[in-house]
Amino acid sequence: MAASQLEDDGLDVDLVRLDPAPALSRPEFAASLGALSERLRDEQLRDTTWRELRRPTSRMRSRRIRWTVLGLILAVAVAFGAAPAAAAVSRLLAHTGLFGTNFSTTRAGAQGGTDGDKSEWIDLKATDAGKALAALYPSYLVLPRGVTKVDAIETIIRLNSASVSQGDAGRSTEVVEQAVGIHESYEFFANCAWYSAWLTADSSGDSTSLAADSAGLTTAARFPALASTSPDVTKRLVTFATDAASGNRADIEEASKELDCTEMLKGSGE
Repeated sequence: MAASQLEDDGLDVDLVRLDPAPALSRPEFAASLGALSERLRDEQLRDTTWRELRRPTSRMRSRRIRWTVLGLILAVAVAFGAAPAAAAVSRLLAHTGLFGTNFSTTRAGAQGGTDGDKSEWIDLKATDAGKALAALYPSYLVLPRGVTKVDAIETIIRLNSASVSQGDAGRSTEVVEQAVGIHESYEFFANCAWYSAWLTADSSGDSTSLAADSAGLTTAARFPALASTSPDVTKRLVTFATDAASGNRADIEEASKELDCTEMLKGSGE
């Protein structure tokens, strides 16, 4: 996703929280969509629907939302017809509606691991995967000065785009990961950002920033997704945070290498 798509004070990032994908993936919605698409085969009914969508109303915001949602339904119905309507929607949605089961045993042909917790499986190759990844930005994430929420989101989207196009993932119709795994990716990004900030402060001899960055690393080392699914990784990160507080530059450089932070932070604020 280009930087311009996430500008205007993060407006687009906030708007993804309005994404109707979770509702669209519900079986009852898919059934209703199929019935609606069958009705919309009638040209006269489509014309009537089109006129209704264009009818002025004093509630412009509501009309705009209605236009977006119903316009999507109309486009799907006209383009794909009744029978494959639910399947067409499924191909567009990163939210699978499946939680906490081994995805590979549920949907043939998908690339994905076994369940790590009860969070939802996200299709990383869906056309709206970028929006889903942005919406899954953890609200608890703490980042150092000069690194923004937008930097984090764009990095995770960039890394995902590169990952799903390679090897077996590139040949699969679906590549899935649980939401908790996406939170882990954001947490790794934050740790890398703090390592970079700490190393910069250490090089410049900025003791005030160094203390703040050491505190930031202590917080980042204990972020909840990794703590719940990968306690050994959390233990390792806590050790590095302790090294930072002790001023051990060599270990922080090693930590940055272990997490491949050079690649992770490419193009971000750090």
